[in-house]
Amino acid sequence: MSSLIQILDRPIAYNPALAKLRAGKVKAGPVAAVFLSQMIYWHNRMGGEWMYKTQADITTETALTRDEQETARKRLVALGVLDEARRGVPATLHYRINVARLEALLLEAATPVATPAPTAKTRTRDIQNSEPSQPGPAHSDQSRMVQSQNVETPQSRSVHSHNLETPQSRSVQSPQQVCGDPANFHTGDYTENTQENKKPSCPDAAQPDEPDSDHDFLSRHPEAVVFSAKKRLWGRQEDLTCAEWIWGRIVRLYELAAEDDGEVVRPKAPNWTVWANEVRLMCHQDGRTHRQICELFGRVNRDPFWCRNVLSPAKLREKWDELVIRLGAPGAGVQDRSLKTLLGADWNTEQGWENVL
Repeated sequence: MSSLIQILDRPIAYNPALAKLRAGKVKAGPVAAVFLSQMIYWHNRMGGEWMYKTQADITTETALTRDEQETARKRLVALGVLDEARRGVPATLHYRINVARLEALLLEAATPVATPAPTAKTRTRDIQNSEPSQPGPAHSDQSRMVQSQNVETPQSRSVHSHNLETPQSRSVQSPQQVCGDPANFHTGDYTENTQENKKPSCPDAAQPDEPDSDHDFLSRHPEAVVFSAKKRLWGRQEDLTCAEWIWGRIVRLYELAAEDDGEVVRPKAPNWTVWANEVRLMCHQDGRTHRQICELFGRVNRDPFWCRNVLSPAKLREKWDELVIRLGAPGAGVQDRSLKTLLGADWNTEQGWENVL
């Protein structure tokens, strides 16, 4: 046996059952199963306590990329098997396995699902379902027409036998019949009723868009760390970090105001999905960079007028051109120390968060 094969001869901790975890429309999948297997490995060695692992550590151990890790984390948190929390000073992301939830999902995945027996197809005549309560002239004419159709002749027998051999020919109807007035339908025609027919009777009618499930949304945007599939909003880790930095500067303004006026209350935390989505749109649609966004908001934050009127990424985006004219383009002038630290380091490391918020 060669040395290379001997090096690769090691036990694999991956459990395929973890890939089958499901809660509603959210399914773990193979990538999340690899991430969860590694977290379980460290969970058992940490005694079930909170554990700290950087993205670089997980990449070294599992070869999962940054985007794959973020997608796996999002799905596992949605399933309820992985808890996340920022702990310590400076705050770092820690993980913990929700053992009770994991065991419940594993047992649920192992339980066979009973499938209902298929329903036999039935054929009925429209005439049986359309008898009027009181006979009238129209009903008499209709009855005579049906009676004439039911009289057996050599021609009718041949047509009837042809219909029995090719049942699909009975379902052919003109578009006017399909979408028209049911009173004008021929009562002698056969119709085939099955539970499998779920298409609308008028195929040209516009159908409303169904909201995307979390699983489908994440499959199209694997880099999303915050998202709303219903509202189609999402943001990457860089967008969320930029939004958190903006929020930190706003909170600092309220803290300074509270020193002079004790009645000033710290504002409620924003909707991070909306904020991160707005930052992402500034980058992708407006051509801004995260550096330019932070630099311009830093100028806004120091201006006595604009600091009270620009308190969100959406307002910053709306007033961007006016702010550039009045306060100068981003990149010119002196940056504050926290912004220099943020822009000069990796946002996903401990050093990138020191002296920022």
